[in-house]
Amino acid sequence: RLWWPHPVGSQELYDLHLAFVHERAVSDSTDVRFGIREATTYIDAEGWRGYRVNGKRILIRGGAWMTSDMLLRFDRRRYEALVRYAREANLNMLRSEGFSIRETDEFYSLCDQYGVMVTQQIFGRSIPDEDLSIKCTEDSILRIRNHPSLVHFLGHDETYPTPTLDKAYRELIAKYTPERTYQPHSGAFDVKDRFKTGGTRTGTRELWTYATPGHYYTHKEDGAWGFAQSGGIGGVVVPIESMRAMMSEKDMWPLWSDAASLHTVIQGGIYFDALLKALNTRYGAARDIADFIKKAQLMNYESARGMFEAYGRNKYSATGITTWKYDAAWPAWMTWQYVDWYLRVGGAYYGAKKACEPLHVQYSYDDQSIWVVNGLYQDFKGLKVSARLLDFDLKEVFSRSAITDIEADSSRIVFVVERPSSLTTTYFLSLTLQDAAGKSVSENFYWLSTVPDLEGAKTERGALFTNKPKSVADMTALAGLPEVTLNPVYHFTRRDGEHIGTVILQNDSGKLALSVRLAVVKGKGGEELLPSYWDENYFSMLPGQRRTALVRFSAAELGSAVPEITVEGWNVPKR
Repeated sequence: RLWWPHPVGSQELYDLHLAFVHERAVSDSTDVRFGIREATTYIDAEGWRGYRVNGKRILIRGGAWMTSDMLLRFDRRRYEALVRYAREANLNMLRSEGFSIRETDEFYSLCDQYGVMVTQQIFGRSIPDEDLSIKCTEDSILRIRNHPSLVHFLGHDETYPTPTLDKAYRELIAKYTPERTYQPHSGAFDVKDRFKTGGTRTGTRELWTYATPGHYYTHKEDGAWGFAQSGGIGGVVVPIESMRAMMSEKDMWPLWSDAASLHTVIQGGIYFDALLKALNTRYGAARDIADFIKKAQLMNYESARGMFEAYGRNKYSATGITTWKYDAAWPAWMTWQYVDWYLRVGGAYYGAKKACEPLHVQYSYDDQSIWVVNGLYQDFKGLKVSARLLDFDLKEVFSRSAITDIEADSSRIVFVVERPSSLTTTYFLSLTLQDAAGKSVSENFYWLSTVPDLEGAKTERGALFTNKPKSVADMTALAGLPEVTLNPVYHFTRRDGEHIGTVILQNDSGKLALSVRLAVVKGKGGEELLPSYWDENYFSMLPGQRRTALVRFSAAELGSAVPEITVEGWNVPKR
């Protein structure tokens, strides 16, 4: 029985007990859990690295894994939450970076269990004591080589190992784990250098500060083309509850206090100046920190969704991305992270989760086309794709449905949305995908603008840059959406040490409820229960729409408290 990454197959694991018996006594023994699988990489005709598992190509959509705790306080709870969050979002790879801190056995065992592949970076940079480096590498390879989740090795981060180290890495891999592949460098800054780095590229400062949801469609060299080891959107912002856990209210607004700047990146908060300017233009200047974070969550959702969707549409001209970065090793409120220090997830995470659905309907920002993306190894026939274009007042101005088939592990264009010339500046697109039996498989909702995102000239100054866009999508009308009250109806069951919450929402307001966020809390008015795993969140509801959401969380985390559900949103007061 083969081990597969999630969601394309099951994670079949075997347990081996090995003992050495001398004169009828056990002198040594060990227990090993392992999986049977074949994982290989290849270089395609354009010089990009791609991945295969058990003989089948697989599109990599994942993130760069950092050390789970800056002070090295490793524990099972944090590892379990971080790896499970990746699986729940259908992210299929973590690039173990950590800047030379070797991960624990728990990390790899959990990746085995949850079906998350690992690309292992050997070192962050070259170190002076090369003999010590080689011994550490040998020890690590021997320790982790039995894990089926481990599929590929990187040499060093953003630089080449010395010739001595590179030779040693190749020889150690060939000696101890010859079925795994290796490349010396994490990725080229100039895509022409991918032939030297090993078929991958890194990101750009432009992406690391802010990227529009359409960027990956309209830019080839740093868009959805080839393999990016650390591309990805920057300026990912935590929910307000996490920020309040980091600093006092007086330090939050206006930006940038010393405390707010400290809890970003080493360059300080000004590094994300491009995101702040984009937010003010795109959604309107924030009134306070709560308004800023509300708008940033919407920006993060649309950008993360757009990035991962572009890779899905363009496979296998695009072979994958492990976005910079997946987690944060300390409390950071604006940085690069899909799961924050408190194990809370926000708009970026749920945008990625939506994009990485195994069978998914999506919109293309470059040409208004509608696609179905199939990430599973099976064909689907008789799928019904429906699109409704709505103006700002929710009047339908275009609709179309079509029946389509899609082959295993492929993407297919279905039709193109036609925008009327009289369309309001801000408008909406609702997509649905149903199987041949009429069951809903995927739903997707976009807020869009007739004003395009067009980038202008870029100037750089050290680690910073400024970009004056020629045009920015205008979503400022969203501030005028009327309030919608939602009353969740919910119940909980318990199974296998977990509570499972079923939440039903009905939008009877006649208005759009935008970016609805659900949370489970420990009793009325209590703190949010973390980690908690929602099947969907930060979703939108059209008038008359009914939605059922599921959440799972540990019974141990709840303790003796009584779980409650809270709901809030862009225009939904918290209750």
